[in-house]
Amino acid sequence: MIGFYLTSLTICILMYAWLCLADVKQSISHHIMMIFIIISDLGFISLSLAESLDAAILSTKIYYVGGCFVPMLFFFTMCEVCHINIHKWLRLMMSTISLLLYVAVCSIGYSTIYYNSVDFYIQNGKHYYIKEYAPLHNLYLILLYFYLIASLAAIVYSLMHKKSVRRSSVWIIVSCAAIIVISYTVQRLLKLDMDIIPIAYFFLMMSCLKPIMDSNMYTVEENKGIVQEHLENVGFLSFNAKLKYMGANPCAYRIFPELANCKVGTYIASPSDKLQELIKEIEKLAEKTRQEKGHKHFRSGKYELGDKIYDSEVHSLNNFWGRCIGFTMELVDETEHYRMLELTEQYNEELEKNVEIKTKQIRFIQEKTILGMAQMVESRDGNTGGHIMRTSDVVHILLEVITENHLMDLKEEFKRDLTKAAPMHDLGKIAISDNILQKPARFTDAEFEIMKSHASESGVIVEKILRGIEEDHFVNIAYNVARHHHEKWNGTGYPDGLSGESIPLEARIMAIADVYDALVSKRCYKESLSFKEAEQIMLESMGTHFDPAMKPVFELGRERLEAYYKKAM
Repeated sequence: MIGFYLTSLTICILMYAWLCLADVKQSISHHIMMIFIIISDLGFISLSLAESLDAAILSTKIYYVGGCFVPMLFFFTMCEVCHINIHKWLRLMMSTISLLLYVAVCSIGYSTIYYNSVDFYIQNGKHYYIKEYAPLHNLYLILLYFYLIASLAAIVYSLMHKKSVRRSSVWIIVSCAAIIVISYTVQRLLKLDMDIIPIAYFFLMMSCLKPIMDSNMYTVEENKGIVQEHLENVGFLSFNAKLKYMGANPCAYRIFPELANCKVGTYIASPSDKLQELIKEIEKLAEKTRQEKGHKHFRSGKYELGDKIYDSEVHSLNNFWGRCIGFTMELVDETEHYRMLELTEQYNEELEKNVEIKTKQIRFIQEKTILGMAQMVESRDGNTGGHIMRTSDVVHILLEVITENHLMDLKEEFKRDLTKAAPMHDLGKIAISDNILQKPARFTDAEFEIMKSHASESGVIVEKILRGIEEDHFVNIAYNVARHHHEKWNGTGYPDGLSGESIPLEARIMAIADVYDALVSKRCYKESLSFKEAEQIMLESMGTHFDPAMKPVFELGRERLEAYYKKAM
């Protein structure tokens, strides 16, 4: 038997050595379980070599290190393999029960709480170790079955809810553990002389090793070399709850060389301005942790240090009870990211400038094209030379008067669009025949009806030319100016007979400019009126032909209009 125990111990040590070299995750529970199995095997070897009762009792206490703790550690390991988190309070309770059980084991030879009696003698070269179990020893068997059932429950839960668990691996481990527990129970009931625990531990390690290593291998931990390489470019500074310096990694020393002269456990003497800013950020988090428990963190901002740009984040360090015992600051080198953002912003700015320039050029071409069309139409009309440009200027003057005297609340966009749309108001005359358009006398009633159609035609042409090219708000204003500038406040205008405020404001303003220019300009069928005569007609028409709200606009702009026409004519 001693030979088998030594062989088992040797193989277990070799397997553990292999585990230390090959296991990428280095699971704490798994490693402690392996160590306790080796200690337990040493206890069985020691018992085989014992020559006295005291030596046998001491050996019993040694191999019970595995008996009391391995089932619990096996359960913890299974939970890791199944990706199940065990609450720290539950871990503490389980560890306490196992520890109390081991304390009872340590009482062997001094009390009868675990063994009622023990005896040891050697006869014919054979060692006899006689034990009489006390009722408390049943707790050991209860724990074995509890952890076996708990491990089975963990597997069933993980197979139902977690797709990342490899089924064959966990079933192999638990099946082996079940066989061991059942075998131990049979040994105890039949009171066999041979102790199967060392053999059981040997098979447990053999069955666990490959599945657990496979489970650990194919996790994020597999890439820890890459992670470590990344972390070399991340600075970490640690402080205690009183904001005393507690250490830093090499990257942090490169960022803040003054840390090399700072002693751990002291306040940083003469920190640089940037480091002082970071410490102030930690102070902000410290204030929060005094009011709330639990882990806290926040991104404190962007810092330019030399030719590098870092993003910083502050985390609280919490103990077992959730109480803050310190802080760590993380500085991530994001220089390349921010440089790329700067280049992108510069490119976008240049692109916006180019788009703006091209847009202005396109609009300039559009305006010139539309103005050219309007002038072409006007060139066919021998009665209205210069009318387009003059009415556009008058509209601009009226809008200036409205703005300067706060007579109406007009948006800049509206004023800009109306000024731009004014030259288009008579585009519909292109559809009027030359014999009517160029007639050097007054129209007959029939001719006038044909001439009136230019208003609706103007609206149609504006829609066709501008819709889909210009923005909708401008097209709408241009359409209203073109179609409705001959509407009258009292509803007697054309083409739609609109009245009052149903006439768009832009058309009401255009009507003032259109009629005033016709009054003070010479036509083939009439002489120009004096400014006084024109003024009288305009004011008398307020409330009938024109919007009465335009009366103060006209009155305040009269002198400016007269000055303009004296210069233009």
